[in-house]
Amino acid sequence: LITLCIYVQFGFTQSPPGIEWQRTIGGTGGDRAKKVIQTSDGGYLIGGESGSNIFADKTEANIGGLDYWLVRLNSTGEILWDKTIGGLASDYFTCMAATPEGGFLIGGFTLSGVGGHKTEPSRGGYDCWIVKIDADGNILWEKTIGGNLNDVFWSIAVSDSGDYILAGSSESDISGEKTEPSNGWYDFWIVKIDSIGNILWDKTIGGDDSDGIFHLQQVSLGGTLYAGGSFSEISGDKSEPNILRPDGLRTNDFWLVHLNEMNVITWQKTIGGNYHEYSESFFEYSPQNYFLGGPSSSEISALKTAPSFGLSDFWVVKWNNAESEIAFQASFGGSEEDKLFKMIKTYENNFILCGHSLSHLSGNKTVPSYGYDDYWLIKTDSMGNEIWQLGLGGSSTDIALDIQQTVDGGYVIAGYSGSGISGIKTDPNIGSHDYWIIKLYPDEACPLQTWYADAD
Repeated sequence: LITLCIYVQFGFTQSPPGIEWQRTIGGTGGDRAKKVIQTSDGGYLIGGESGSNIFADKTEANIGGLDYWLVRLNSTGEILWDKTIGGLASDYFTCMAATPEGGFLIGGFTLSGVGGHKTEPSRGGYDCWIVKIDADGNILWEKTIGGNLNDVFWSIAVSDSGDYILAGSSESDISGEKTEPSNGWYDFWIVKIDSIGNILWDKTIGGDDSDGIFHLQQVSLGGTLYAGGSFSEISGDKSEPNILRPDGLRTNDFWLVHLNEMNVITWQKTIGGNYHEYSESFFEYSPQNYFLGGPSSSEISALKTAPSFGLSDFWVVKWNNAESEIAFQASFGGSEEDKLFKMIKTYENNFILCGHSLSHLSGNKTVPSYGYDDYWLIKTDSMGNEIWQLGLGGSSTDIALDIQQTVDGGYVIAGYSGSGISGIKTDPNIGSHDYWIIKLYPDEACPLQTWYADAD
Protein backbone atom coordinates (compact mmCIF):
# COMPACT_ATOMS: atom_id res chain seq x y z
CA LEU A 1 0.00 0.00 0.00
CA ILE A 2 1.04 3.58 -0.62
CA THR A 3 -0.04 6.03 2.03
CA LEU A 4 -0.47 9.65 0.97
CA CYS A 5 -0.68 12.18 3.80
CA ILE A 6 -1.72 15.83 3.70
CA TYR A 7 -0.95 18.09 6.64
CA VAL A 8 -2.48 21.53 7.10
CA GLN A 9 -1.36 24.07 9.69
CA PHE A 10 -3.98 26.30 11.31
CA GLY A 11 -1.74 28.63 13.33
CA PHE A 12 -0.01 28.55 16.65
CA THR A 13 -2.82 28.55 19.22
CA GLN A 14 -2.55 24.84 19.77
CA SER A 15 -2.86 22.36 22.60
CA PRO A 16 -0.38 19.50 22.92
CA PRO A 17 -1.58 16.11 21.73
CA GLY A 18 -2.96 13.66 24.27
CA ILE A 19 -1.65 10.20 25.13
CA GLU A 20 -2.93 7.47 22.81
CA TRP A 21 -1.20 4.71 24.78
CA GLN A 22 1.75 4.14 27.09
CA ARG A 23 3.70 1.00 27.99
CA THR A 24 6.00 0.19 30.89
CA ILE A 25 8.33 -2.62 29.81
CA GLY A 26 10.93 -4.23 32.03
CA GLY A 27 12.46 -7.04 34.02
CA THR A 28 13.97 -7.49 37.47
CA GLY A 29 16.71 -4.87 37.29
CA GLY A 30 17.51 -1.62 35.53
CA ASP A 31 16.30 -1.22 31.93
CA ARG A 32 16.81 1.98 29.94
CA ALA A 33 15.24 2.59 26.52
CA LYS A 34 17.37 4.95 24.45
CA LYS A 35 16.12 4.82 20.85
CA VAL A 36 12.91 4.18 18.93
CA ILE A 37 12.28 3.51 15.22
CA GLN A 38 8.87 3.18 13.63
CA THR A 39 8.96 0.03 11.52
CA SER A 40 7.50 -0.49 8.07
CA ASP A 41 4.50 -2.39 9.48
CA GLY A 42 3.47 0.58 11.65
CA GLY A 43 4.99 -0.88 14.81
CA TYR A 44 8.11 0.12 16.70
CA LEU A 45 11.57 -1.17 17.55
CA ILE A 46 12.82 -0.02 20.94
CA GLY A 47 16.54 -0.20 21.66
CA GLY A 48 18.28 0.17 24.99
CA GLU A 49 20.20 -1.69 27.63
CA SER A 50 19.16 -4.04 30.41
CA GLY A 51 20.56 -5.49 33.59
CA SER A 52 17.49 -7.70 34.08
CA ASN A 53 17.05 -11.45 34.17
CA ILE A 54 13.97 -13.30 32.96
CA PHE A 55 10.93 -11.70 34.57
CA ALA A 56 7.79 -9.89 33.45
CA ASP A 57 8.48 -8.61 29.89
CA LYS A 58 12.02 -9.94 29.65
CA THR A 59 12.08 -13.42 28.17
CA GLU A 60 15.82 -14.02 27.90
CA ALA A 61 18.38 -14.18 30.68
CA ASN A 62 20.98 -11.53 31.42
CA ILE A 63 24.30 -12.47 29.83
CA GLY A 64 26.67 -10.23 31.79
CA GLY A 65 26.42 -6.84 33.45
CA LEU A 66 24.34 -4.76 31.07
CA ASP A 67 23.20 -6.14 27.71
CA TYR A 68 21.68 -4.63 24.60
CA TRP A 69 17.90 -5.19 24.84
CA LEU A 70 15.60 -4.86 21.84
CA VAL A 71 11.81 -4.88 22.08
CA ARG A 72 9.56 -5.03 19.02
CA LEU A 73 6.05 -3.57 19.45
CA ASN A 74 3.02 -3.55 17.20
CA SER A 75 1.17 -0.35 16.35
CA THR A 76 -0.78 -0.39 19.63
CA GLY A 77 2.27 -1.01 21.81
CA GLU A 78 1.85 -4.75 22.38
CA ILE A 79 5.12 -6.72 22.56
CA LEU A 80 5.83 -8.95 19.56
CA TRP A 81 9.26 -10.13 20.67
CA ASP A 82 12.27 -9.13 22.73
CA LYS A 83 15.91 -9.97 22.24
CA THR A 84 18.85 -9.81 24.66
CA ILE A 85 22.27 -9.43 23.02
CA GLY A 86 25.48 -9.22 25.03
CA GLY A 87 28.86 -10.38 26.14
CA LEU A 88 30.06 -11.48 29.57
CA ALA A 89 30.78 -7.94 30.84
CA SER A 90 28.72 -4.77 30.37
CA ASP A 91 27.55 -3.64 26.93
CA TYR A 92 26.12 -0.13 26.56
CA PHE A 93 23.58 0.50 23.79
CA THR A 94 23.68 3.94 22.13
CA CYS A 95 22.36 3.87 18.55
CA MET A 96 20.50 2.04 15.81
CA ALA A 97 19.35 2.46 12.22
CA ALA A 98 17.03 0.60 9.87
CA THR A 99 18.87 -1.13 7.04
CA PRO A 100 17.72 -1.06 3.39
CA GLU A 101 16.94 -4.79 3.39
CA GLY A 102 14.52 -4.57 6.32
CA GLY A 103 16.74 -5.34 9.29
CA PHE A 104 18.54 -3.11 11.76
CA LEU A 105 22.08 -2.14 12.69
CA ILE A 106 22.55 -1.54 16.41
CA GLY A 107 25.60 -0.25 18.21
CA GLY A 108 27.22 1.04 21.32
CA PHE A 109 30.30 0.19 23.32
CA THR A 110 31.41 -2.76 25.37
CA LEU A 111 33.79 -4.03 28.03
CA SER A 112 33.20 -7.64 26.95
CA GLY A 113 35.70 -10.01 25.44
CA VAL A 114 34.78 -13.26 23.72
CA GLY A 115 31.66 -14.80 25.27
CA GLY A 116 27.90 -14.70 25.01
CA HIS A 117 27.07 -13.27 21.58
CA LYS A 118 30.45 -11.62 21.26
CA THR A 119 32.91 -13.55 19.11
CA GLU A 120 35.85 -11.13 18.96
CA PRO A 121 38.27 -10.18 21.74
CA SER A 122 38.53 -6.81 23.42
CA ARG A 123 40.92 -4.37 21.81
CA GLY A 124 41.44 -2.45 25.08
CA GLY A 125 39.23 -0.47 27.45
CA TYR A 126 35.81 0.18 25.90
CA ASP A 127 35.40 -0.99 22.30
CA CYS A 128 32.72 -0.13 19.79
CA TRP A 129 30.38 -3.05 19.17
CA ILE A 130 28.09 -3.26 16.14
CA VAL A 131 25.44 -5.94 15.63
CA LYS A 132 23.32 -6.47 12.53
CA ILE A 133 19.96 -8.18 13.02
CA ASP A 134 17.11 -9.16 10.74
CA ALA A 135 13.50 -8.01 11.14
CA ASP A 136 12.86 -10.74 13.72
CA GLY A 137 15.86 -9.91 15.90
CA ASN A 138 18.13 -12.73 14.71
CA ILE A 139 21.83 -11.84 14.68
CA LEU A 140 23.30 -11.79 11.18
CA TRP A 141 26.78 -10.64 12.18
CA GLU A 142 28.58 -8.65 14.86
CA LYS A 143 31.80 -6.66 14.80
CA THR A 144 34.17 -5.30 17.47
CA ILE A 145 35.95 -2.10 16.46
CA GLY A 146 38.49 -0.28 18.60
CA GLY A 147 42.01 0.64 19.57
CA ASN A 148 44.11 0.11 22.68
CA LEU A 149 42.16 2.50 24.94
CA ASN A 150 38.52 3.65 25.13
CA ASP A 151 36.42 3.95 21.97
CA VAL A 152 32.66 4.56 21.77
CA PHE A 153 30.08 5.00 19.02
CA TRP A 154 27.17 7.37 19.61
CA SER A 155 25.58 7.55 16.15
CA ILE A 156 24.92 5.39 13.09
CA ALA A 157 23.71 6.46 9.64
CA VAL A 158 23.08 4.59 6.41
CA SER A 159 25.12 6.24 3.66
CA ASP A 160 23.87 7.06 0.19
CA SER A 161 25.91 4.09 -1.09
CA GLY A 162 24.20 1.65 1.27
CA ASP A 163 27.20 1.37 3.56
CA TYR A 164 27.15 2.50 7.20
CA ILE A 165 28.82 5.48 8.84
CA LEU A 166 29.60 5.09 12.54
CA ALA A 167 30.70 8.02 14.66
CA GLY A 168 31.68 8.71 18.25
CA SER A 169 34.89 9.38 20.11
CA SER A 170 38.21 7.65 20.65
CA GLU A 171 41.00 7.84 23.19
CA SER A 172 43.17 5.36 21.26
CA ASP A 173 46.30 5.94 19.26
CA ILE A 174 47.10 3.81 16.19
CA SER A 175 46.17 0.26 17.22
CA GLY A 176 43.50 -2.33 16.52
CA GLU A 177 41.17 -0.90 13.89
CA LYS A 178 42.33 2.67 14.48
CA THR A 179 44.68 3.76 11.72
CA GLU A 180 45.31 7.42 12.59
CA PRO A 181 47.03 8.90 15.64
CA SER A 182 45.28 10.59 18.52
CA ASN A 183 45.29 14.40 18.59
CA GLY A 184 44.26 14.91 22.21
CA TRP A 185 42.50 13.12 25.02
CA TYR A 186 39.44 12.06 23.01
CA ASP A 187 38.90 12.76 19.29
CA PHE A 188 36.04 12.54 16.87
CA TRP A 189 36.29 9.03 15.40
CA ILE A 190 34.44 8.08 12.21
CA VAL A 191 34.36 4.57 10.73
CA LYS A 192 32.71 3.49 7.50
CA ILE A 193 31.79 -0.18 7.06
CA ASP A 194 30.10 -2.09 4.27
CA SER A 195 26.88 -4.09 4.58
CA ILE A 196 28.67 -7.14 6.02
CA GLY A 197 30.84 -5.26 8.51
CA ASN A 198 34.10 -4.84 6.63
CA ILE A 199 35.87 -1.58 7.49
CA LEU A 200 36.26 0.67 4.44
CA TRP A 201 38.04 3.55 6.19
CA ASP A 202 38.36 5.38 9.48
CA LYS A 203 39.03 9.04 10.23
CA THR A 204 40.29 10.78 13.39
CA ILE A 205 39.50 14.48 13.89
CA GLY A 206 40.32 16.48 16.99
CA GLY A 207 42.18 19.06 18.98
CA ASP A 208 44.33 18.90 22.08
CA ASP A 209 41.61 17.93 24.59
CA SER A 210 38.33 15.97 24.53
CA ASP A 211 36.09 15.93 21.43
CA GLY A 212 33.14 13.63 20.67
CA ILE A 213 30.51 13.20 17.94
CA PHE A 214 26.90 12.67 19.02
CA HIS A 215 25.13 12.93 15.67
CA LEU A 216 25.86 12.80 11.95
CA GLN A 217 23.94 13.41 8.73
CA GLN A 218 24.74 13.38 5.04
CA VAL A 219 23.75 16.81 3.72
CA SER A 220 22.14 17.96 0.49
CA LEU A 221 25.13 19.77 -1.01
CA GLY A 222 27.33 16.71 -0.53
CA GLY A 223 29.49 15.30 2.19
CA THR A 224 28.62 14.58 5.81
CA LEU A 225 28.15 16.89 8.78
CA TYR A 226 29.23 15.76 12.25
CA ALA A 227 28.08 17.48 15.45
CA GLY A 228 29.08 17.02 19.05
CA GLY A 229 31.13 18.70 21.72
CA SER A 230 34.68 19.96 22.10
CA PHE A 231 36.95 21.02 24.95
CA SER A 232 39.84 21.71 22.58
CA GLU A 233 41.66 24.93 21.82
CA ILE A 234 43.07 25.73 18.36
CA SER A 235 45.22 22.68 17.70
CA GLY A 236 45.26 19.59 15.53
CA ASP A 237 42.22 19.84 13.25
CA LYS A 238 40.45 22.47 15.34
CA SER A 239 40.66 25.94 13.82
CA GLU A 240 38.61 27.98 16.32
CA PRO A 241 39.32 28.59 20.00
CA ASN A 242 37.55 27.06 22.94
CA ILE A 243 35.18 29.52 24.64
CA LEU A 244 36.56 29.91 28.16
CA ARG A 245 34.88 30.36 31.52
CA PRO A 246 35.32 33.70 33.31
CA ASP A 247 38.03 32.05 35.44
CA GLY A 248 39.93 31.00 32.31
CA LEU A 249 39.11 27.29 32.47
CA ARG A 250 37.99 25.48 29.34
CA THR A 251 34.36 24.67 28.60
CA ASN A 252 32.56 22.21 26.34
CA ASP A 253 31.22 23.84 23.15
CA PHE A 254 29.10 22.73 20.20
CA TRP A 255 31.49 21.66 17.43
CA LEU A 256 30.32 21.19 13.84
CA VAL A 257 32.65 19.59 11.28
CA HIS A 258 31.82 19.04 7.59
CA LEU A 259 33.72 16.48 5.51
CA ASN A 260 33.44 16.28 1.74
CA GLU A 261 33.23 13.02 -0.19
CA MET A 262 37.03 12.73 -0.01
CA ASN A 263 36.96 12.99 3.82
CA VAL A 264 38.58 16.41 3.76
CA ILE A 265 37.39 19.03 6.26
CA THR A 266 35.71 21.79 4.23
CA TRP A 267 34.43 23.86 7.16
CA GLN A 268 33.93 23.73 10.91
CA LYS A 269 32.32 25.88 13.58
CA THR A 270 32.64 26.21 17.36
CA ILE A 271 29.52 27.61 19.08
CA GLY A 272 29.09 28.20 22.79
CA GLY A 273 28.84 30.40 25.82
CA ASN A 274 31.04 30.75 28.89
CA TYR A 275 30.17 27.37 30.39
CA HIS A 276 29.20 23.93 29.07
CA GLU A 277 27.05 22.90 26.11
CA TYR A 278 27.20 19.98 23.72
CA SER A 279 25.16 19.24 20.61
CA GLU A 280 23.08 16.09 21.23
CA SER A 281 20.98 16.47 18.09
CA PHE A 282 20.94 18.32 14.78
CA PHE A 283 19.34 18.22 11.36
CA GLU A 284 19.61 20.00 8.03
CA TYR A 285 16.64 22.33 7.56
CA SER A 286 17.56 23.49 4.08
CA PRO A 287 20.84 23.66 2.15
CA GLN A 288 23.46 25.34 4.37
CA ASN A 289 20.97 25.85 7.22
CA TYR A 290 21.37 23.56 10.22
CA PHE A 291 19.58 23.32 13.54
CA LEU A 292 21.57 22.17 16.56
CA GLY A 293 20.19 21.36 19.98
CA GLY A 294 21.52 20.28 23.33
CA PRO A 295 21.82 21.22 26.98
CA SER A 296 23.52 24.49 27.93
CA SER A 297 24.75 25.77 31.29
CA SER A 298 25.94 29.13 29.96
CA GLU A 299 24.67 32.58 30.78
CA ILE A 300 24.41 35.14 27.96
CA SER A 301 28.04 35.26 26.82
CA ALA A 302 30.24 34.77 23.76
CA LEU A 303 27.98 33.36 21.02
CA LYS A 304 25.09 32.62 23.38
CA THR A 305 22.51 35.42 23.32
CA ALA A 306 19.55 33.42 24.66
CA PRO A 307 18.99 33.71 28.42
CA SER A 308 19.80 31.12 31.05
CA PHE A 309 16.96 30.08 33.35
CA GLY A 310 18.55 27.50 35.65
CA LEU A 311 21.38 25.02 36.07
CA SER A 312 20.94 23.74 32.52
CA ASP A 313 18.51 24.64 29.74
CA PHE A 314 17.42 23.38 26.35
CA TRP A 315 19.41 25.40 23.77
CA VAL A 316 18.55 25.54 20.06
CA VAL A 317 20.77 27.24 17.46
CA LYS A 318 20.24 27.77 13.74
CA TRP A 319 23.56 27.99 11.92
CA ASN A 320 23.56 29.52 8.44
CA ASN A 321 26.79 28.36 6.89
CA ALA A 322 26.37 30.37 3.67
CA GLU A 323 26.36 33.58 5.73
CA SER A 324 28.66 32.13 8.41
CA GLU A 325 26.35 33.32 11.16
CA ILE A 326 23.90 32.20 13.80
CA ALA A 327 20.52 32.96 12.22
CA PHE A 328 18.73 32.71 15.57
CA GLN A 329 18.81 30.86 18.87
CA ALA A 330 16.39 30.10 21.70
CA SER A 331 16.56 28.60 25.18
CA PHE A 332 13.93 26.87 27.29
CA GLY A 333 14.18 26.01 30.94
CA GLY A 334 13.14 26.40 34.53
CA SER A 335 15.12 27.08 37.67
CA GLU A 336 16.73 23.63 37.91
CA GLU A 337 18.35 21.22 35.44
CA ASP A 338 16.70 20.68 32.04
CA LYS A 339 18.47 18.67 29.33
CA LEU A 340 17.63 18.43 25.64
CA PHE A 341 18.46 15.08 24.02
CA LYS A 342 16.56 15.00 20.73
CA MET A 343 15.25 17.56 18.27
CA ILE A 344 13.21 16.66 15.17
CA LYS A 345 11.58 18.52 12.30
CA THR A 346 7.86 17.82 12.04
CA TYR A 347 5.89 17.20 8.87
CA GLU A 348 4.72 20.83 8.78
CA ASN A 349 8.32 22.12 9.27
CA ASN A 350 8.02 22.98 12.94
CA PHE A 351 10.24 21.44 15.63
CA ILE A 352 9.85 19.14 18.62
CA LEU A 353 12.40 19.34 21.43
CA CYS A 354 12.54 16.29 23.69
CA GLY A 355 14.40 15.82 26.95
CA HIS A 356 13.89 15.80 30.67
CA SER A 357 13.27 18.42 33.32
CA LEU A 358 13.92 18.76 37.04
CA SER A 359 12.29 22.19 37.14
CA HIS A 360 8.96 23.18 38.63
CA LEU A 361 6.97 26.09 37.17
CA SER A 362 9.65 28.74 36.57
CA GLY A 363 11.54 30.42 33.76
CA ASN A 364 9.59 29.64 30.60
CA LYS A 365 8.50 26.20 31.85
CA THR A 366 4.72 26.39 32.11
CA VAL A 367 3.86 22.76 32.90
CA PRO A 368 4.08 21.44 36.47
CA SER A 369 6.52 18.81 37.71
CA TYR A 370 5.13 15.39 38.61
CA GLY A 371 8.14 14.04 40.47
CA TYR A 372 11.91 14.14 40.31
CA ASP A 373 12.65 14.21 36.57
CA ASP A 374 9.88 14.33 33.95
CA TYR A 375 9.76 13.92 30.20
CA TRP A 376 9.56 17.45 28.75
CA LEU A 377 8.47 18.21 25.18
CA ILE A 378 8.38 21.61 23.52
CA LYS A 379 7.05 22.37 20.07
CA THR A 380 8.31 25.51 18.34
CA ASP A 381 7.98 27.10 14.94
CA SER A 382 10.98 27.40 12.66
CA MET A 383 12.03 30.62 14.42
CA GLY A 384 12.07 29.05 17.87
CA ASN A 385 8.75 30.49 19.04
CA GLU A 386 6.91 28.15 21.37
CA ILE A 387 3.71 26.52 20.08
CA TRP A 388 3.08 24.15 23.00
CA GLN A 389 4.86 22.28 25.75
CA LEU A 390 4.04 19.04 27.53
CA GLY A 391 5.28 17.40 30.74
CA LEU A 392 4.95 13.65 31.26
CA GLY A 393 5.95 11.89 34.42
CA GLY A 394 5.29 9.97 37.61
CA SER A 395 6.46 10.48 41.17
CA SER A 396 10.10 9.43 40.60
CA THR A 397 12.72 9.74 37.84
CA ASP A 398 11.54 9.73 34.22
CA ILE A 399 14.13 10.40 31.48
CA ALA A 400 13.12 10.90 27.82
CA LEU A 401 15.92 10.22 25.33
CA ASP A 402 14.33 9.89 21.89
CA ILE A 403 11.26 10.97 19.93
CA GLN A 404 10.05 10.24 16.41
CA GLN A 405 7.06 11.57 14.54
CA THR A 406 4.83 8.69 13.45
CA VAL A 407 3.16 8.18 10.08
CA ASP A 408 -0.20 9.31 11.51
CA GLY A 409 1.19 12.71 12.56
CA GLY A 410 1.57 11.74 16.22
CA TYR A 411 4.74 11.09 18.19
CA VAL A 412 6.38 8.15 19.93
CA ILE A 413 8.72 8.82 22.86
CA ALA A 414 11.30 6.43 24.32
CA GLY A 415 12.99 6.69 27.68
CA TYR A 416 13.03 5.09 31.08
CA SER A 417 11.15 5.46 34.33
CA GLY A 418 11.57 4.66 38.00
CA SER A 419 7.98 5.73 38.74
CA GLY A 420 5.08 3.57 39.78
CA ILE A 421 1.45 4.44 39.11
CA SER A 422 1.36 8.19 39.70
CA GLY A 423 1.11 11.42 37.76
CA ILE A 424 0.24 10.39 34.22
CA LYS A 425 1.90 6.96 34.55
CA THR A 426 -0.70 4.22 34.51
CA ASP A 427 1.46 1.08 34.89
CA PRO A 428 3.34 -0.09 37.99
CA ASN A 429 7.11 -0.09 38.21
CA ILE A 430 8.66 -3.50 37.42
CA GLY A 431 12.38 -3.13 38.25
CA SER A 432 14.60 -0.29 39.39
CA HIS A 433 14.07 1.41 36.01
CA ASP A 434 11.88 0.30 33.12
CA TYR A 435 11.43 1.21 29.49
CA TRP A 436 8.62 3.77 29.30
CA ILE A 437 7.18 4.24 25.81
CA ILE A 438 4.49 6.83 25.13
CA LYS A 439 2.52 7.23 21.90
CA LEU A 440 0.83 10.62 21.45
CA TYR A 441 -2.17 11.21 19.23
CA PRO A 442 -1.72 13.12 15.95
CA ASP A 443 -0.80 16.73 16.53
CA GLU A 444 -3.69 19.13 15.92
CA ALA A 445 -1.30 21.24 13.83
CA CYS A 446 -1.32 18.36 11.33
CA PRO A 447 -4.87 17.07 10.87
CA LEU A 448 -4.34 14.00 8.77
CA GLN A 449 -6.28 12.75 5.81
CA THR A 450 -5.12 9.44 4.41
CA TRP A 451 -5.87 7.74 1.13
CA TYR A 452 -4.80 4.20 0.31
CA ALA A 453 -3.91 3.02 -3.16
CA ASP A 454 -2.60 -0.27 -4.44
CA ALA A 455 1.15 -0.16 -5.03
CA ASP A 456 2.48 -1.16 -8.42
